[in-house]
Amino acid sequence: MYSHPAVARVGLTECEAKKRTTDVEVVKAEYAAQILARTELAGQGFAKALFHEDRLIGITIVGELAGELIAAMSLAVACRLDRSALASWVIPHPSLSELFTALCRK
Repeated sequence: MYSHPAVARVGLTECEAKKRTTDVEVVKAEYAAQILARTELAGQGFAKALFHEDRLIGITIVGELAGELIAAMSLAVACRLDRSALASWVIPHPSLSELFTALCRK
């Protein structure tokens, strides 16, 4: 959605996922925890990932560059990647995409 702040989503929402199963893990990562977001004054935002049996089933990103960040996550959801596959991605530092690393931690 083109808005300010930007909103991007792929896969199931938290509500949809919880209607389908009770085994949904919700993991949230704040932009403010990322050094690049803080230095570029883009600290307002978050990414919220939904996992079912360790597979990524949905993600919502709200904040700067959400539309850009969602592209990689669209591929991850479409390919039914699990947490270990996501954790193996090489993520540049510093970058906003480091949010994905935070989402993979248990």
